[in-house]
Amino acid sequence: IDNPFFQNMIKVFEEEIQSRKYSFILHRVDTNQDEVEVALELIKEKRLKGIVFLGGNFARQGDKLKEIEVPFILSTIAMSDNVDKNLYSSVCVDDRKESEKAVKFLCDKGHKKIAVLAAGKSDQSISKLRIEGYRNALKSKGIDINEKLIRHTKNNENIQVMENGYKLMKELLESEEEFTAVYAVSDSMVIGASKAILESGKKIPEDYSIMGFDGLDISYYYNPSISTIRQPVEDMAKETSEILFNLIENNAYNSHKIFEGELLVRQSIARLNK
Repeated sequence: IDNPFFQNMIKVFEEEIQSRKYSFILHRVDTNQDEVEVALELIKEKRLKGIVFLGGNFARQGDKLKEIEVPFILSTIAMSDNVDKNLYSSVCVDDRKESEKAVKFLCDKGHKKIAVLAAGKSDQSISKLRIEGYRNALKSKGIDINEKLIRHTKNNENIQVMENGYKLMKELLESEEEFTAVYAVSDSMVIGASKAILESGKKIPEDYSIMGFDGLDISYYYNPSISTIRQPVEDMAKETSEILFNLIENNAYNSHKIFEGELLVRQSIARLNK
């Protein structure tokens, strides 16, 4: 509920659901709770017609999804390739591919020493895929991967919290590892990282270039404005609603929609002389 990325999506969900004369119930799931268990309880208590799971980590939940007896859809959630796609519907971007796009852009600007700020090592969802995209980009450009430049939060820390990007960036700066660019797996983290960079007396992009992911409004209004991968959140929310109501009202088969992200090039990236 405190994730700024979801705010516009929730507004669209509410409008779409109420326009079809259904009631909209928003229920927050804590980090330490099991999303499926919470859903099963809500189905009993509220006699739900359908569920949108917004965010969360379902990488190891494949078998448990079978227990949900009402139509549901996973929105902005990266699922493991091992989970049977017939069990669920989904709407998302290709996190691996979009992340690779972002890092390749940094490489094309002459950056070879690129740090990445990510979720805890136990994450099997979005952060994991975005790190894979980072690795793929460097490999495709023939750049060696320095594992010391891959920085993880503690396992229970949220990647949508600016403070976590700030802390990781401070640790990286204090480590004295050499880097010219920073890629964070969320805009919130990159904004926190920016504060740590500026506090250290360095400048963006003169000393360090920065790149985010998500396309939050604040990334545009930050100074300097931050380059990022924008997810089309409103379109994703509308498609999520459309698929869900098709499941509820037409007994449709499960379906999957992958949206294209948009690389937004702004002031936060400098070109290096190759």
